[in-house]
Amino acid sequence: MSYSTSQAILGDGSSLGHSTTQGGSYTDLGEITKIGLPKGSAPKVKVTNMQSPNRKHEYISGFIEPGEVEVEMNWLKAEYKWARANQGVAMWFKITIPVNGGSSDYTETFPGFIMEVEGDVPVESQVTSKIKICVTGDSTIA
Repeated sequence: MSYSTSQAILGDGSSLGHSTTQGGSYTDLGEITKIGLPKGSAPKVKVTNMQSPNRKHEYISGFIEPGEVEVEMNWLKAEYKWARANQGVAMWFKITIPVNGGSSDYTETFPGFIMEVEGDVPVESQVTSKIKICVTGDSTIA
């Protein structure tokens, strides 16, 4: 197998926006330093029974958990106040990752609400905040 140059990209230019409607305009959060993509899971449900073949456990897929998104950012007064004021409020979110210099962006749009807002104020480093979003439905990926 031959190797060609890596197609990895940097996260610069990526954004997380919020909107009151799926198709509305999205307002980007400022000075984000890290966006975690939605981490969903499909649990296994054990359905082993007395007739399970070859004494092997049997499983089926359970309900899919759409997951959570964790965002780290430089602490900005306006962003922090907005996040605290909107905890628990249903809204739409959109993650955008520029690919090929922005010519073919990856976007993921999903409904959710802000579950947690926190911050850190160290004595000799930047002040930061973190937001955790609960994804409440299907994502649209483009």
